[in-house]
Amino acid sequence: MPITPFHFGPGLLGKSILGRYFSFTAFVLSQLVIDVESAYYLLRSEWPLHRGLHTLLMATGTGVVVGVFVHVAGRLADRRSRAFGGGIFARRHECRLAAAVLGGALGGASHSLLDSVMHSDVEPFSPLATGNPLLGLIGVGALHLWCATAGLVAVGILMARAWHRKRAV
Repeated sequence: MPITPFHFGPGLLGKSILGRYFSFTAFVLSQLVIDVESAYYLLRSEWPLHRGLHTLLMATGTGVVVGVFVHVAGRLADRRSRAFGGGIFARRHECRLAAAVLGGALGGASHSLLDSVMHSDVEPFSPLATGNPLLGLIGVGALHLWCATAGLVAVGILMARAWHRKRAV
């Protein structure tokens, strides 16, 4: 199934650990952009579903481009919102260039690696190598459990930080 929410768990964990240096927005958008490829081939009933964008190199590059897009879109939205007394996007760490590029790059790379474990048609190291040495490294159920657990741990970390900040005030 394209566009799996399980991929978001590790991204949320990245956000909880790296904070303002990591854009969860760019992470999620890179996941969605990469899965457009498999959705396209799924709708056309063409095999393989996971092609170039699912390689580690292309997925990471796609994530970087998405990160730059998030940065530019955030700045444009900020300029527009200032006319209405806003400017909230400039204060958001999600749209800062370094955070957006890091979030996008990690989103793309993790997408390729996670899909490699469970889909036989992913060739993560193409064009340097063919095949998929990561296939079946762990079971699909264990992979989904790990991703969900990463998300739950992240929520716990974020809630603890919010509680700590609230108590400090």
